[in-house]
Amino acid sequence: MEKSHKKIFSKIGFSLVVIILLVYGLQLLTGAVLGMMPKGAERISSSTTVLMLLTFLPQYVVAFPVGIMMLKKLPDPSICHSKESYSIAELVKYGLMCLPVMFLGNIVGTLLSNIFSAGQATNAIESLITGNVGIEFIFMVILAPFFEEYVFRKLIIDKTLGYGEKTAILLSAVTFGLIHGNLFQFFYAFGIGLIFAYIYVKTENFFYSFGLHAFINFIGGIVPSLLLKALGQDSIKALETMDLTALGENAEMLAIYGVYLIIYYVLMITGIILLIKNRKKFSLESKEGETAVTAKTVYLNPGMLVFFCMMVVIFIFMLMV
Repeated sequence: MEKSHKKIFSKIGFSLVVIILLVYGLQLLTGAVLGMMPKGAERISSSTTVLMLLTFLPQYVVAFPVGIMMLKKLPDPSICHSKESYSIAELVKYGLMCLPVMFLGNIVGTLLSNIFSAGQATNAIESLITGNVGIEFIFMVILAPFFEEYVFRKLIIDKTLGYGEKTAILLSAVTFGLIHGNLFQFFYAFGIGLIFAYIYVKTENFFYSFGLHAFINFIGGIVPSLLLKALGQDSIKALETMDLTALGENAEMLAIYGVYLIIYYVLMITGIILLIKNRKKFSLESKEGETAVTAKTVYLNPGMLVFFCMMVVIFIFMLMV
């Protein structure tokens, strides 16, 4: 019986391996094609917009749909479960709780990345957040939350909830953190992945976690991108070097950016308070028909081991470039 359970988790692992292989394989292929373009096309191939398209299109047009088809073939557990329903106010509360988790996770990821790379590693996602805001919105606020929540919450949790809420939530968060492919993003993705997974387990409502994911990406990615574009590169450099003369030339936008930062930190502090006040409300329960499995069954199987090894190699590579 244990072999059959291990086989299910192994198939989940191999589904994620296929997603990764397709993402990076197609990116390398399109990069090679662009490399063969004439010199007159170099400006196009080096633009941030093209870079975003090459980074994200393979994921959401090919890789994730194929992974979804593989995961859907796995059996659904037959368990009894009472679904909860959350109000808008409750969802906002969870959204605010995500902010300090993201902030702390980002600090840990950045610190470790700098330590392991001797300060040479760069966060690849940051180079994409100052490009075409319209394309950023489509990928970061619509496509990324939709496909990632569908795979890591709906499908992975649906297929593993029969093994216990703790097992489903932890597996969802770990794989979600790893799929980002770099140490910079792993810790905050894992942290908010725990919250998203908890919400989905309790409600089985895909749109709850999708909406929160979209909100987080919007407030943490799109809004600062818009503000930084409005500030311009000169003001950003002046801000980094505290050149007061240059800063004064764009005082209005700097004031707006300052207000954004104040609001963001106030919301983050509110999230910390909510996490402390509601810490005892995060409870997990056993369900009728649930099957207990060990961590060895969940993680030490061929599919998961291949996935983990692949992601470790990618993490190391990203620290070197």
